Amino acid sequence: MNNLFKKAISFYHNKEIDKAEKVCVDILEMQPNNFDATSLLGVIYFQNKDYKKSIRFFNKALEINSNSPNLYNNLAIALLHINKPREAIISWDKATKTKPDYAEAFFNKGNVYSDLKDYPNAIENYELAIKKKENYKQAYNNLGSLYAELKNFNKALEIFKKATSIEPPNENEYNNLGNIYFELKEFDKSIKNYNLA
Repeated sequence: MNNLFKKAISFYHNKEIDKAEKVCVDILEMQPNNFDATSLLGVIYFQNKDYKKSIRFFNKALEINSNSPNLYNNLAIALLHINKPREAIISWDKATKTKPDYAEAFFNKGNVYSDLKDYPNAIENYELAIKKKENYKQAYNNLGSLYAELKNFNKALEIFKKATSIEPPNENEYNNLGNIYFELKEFDKSIKNYNLA
């Protein structure tokens, strides 16, 4: 069975998705509770944009093994694709319970809370993502943008400065700083950062 799954993985990595799917289906006919084949089918259906089928297989895999943080993360992303943000958050909660230092799951939760305009929870999750992964640029940038949206420009400035201090800085970060200095009417600093961008 192990060799069969290796074959499925090989097909998957070589972008022969249909062949990988067929091998996984064959494995499940022989071993209906094979965790690896069930999980991979979830990923395959997700890539094929069949999100409902993907969710079904991710859930089935989690019934077999409920201690897989990556699987909860995959399930949450699939749930977002069918517009179920609250259910996605529950899945990310399970991911971070299983793996407390799962920075990406906290970051993803922050994004969804931000989309839902639940700013306190968004801020809390971005901060947790940064706490778990010190130089998490995307989390700094999204947190800074959230503070800017809330018109807390001084806090946004502090966050964006941290983002640019992490190597390598990028043009979006300098642009963000330029925008914040503009809002604070510090036009020289604003122009300087726009030039850096």
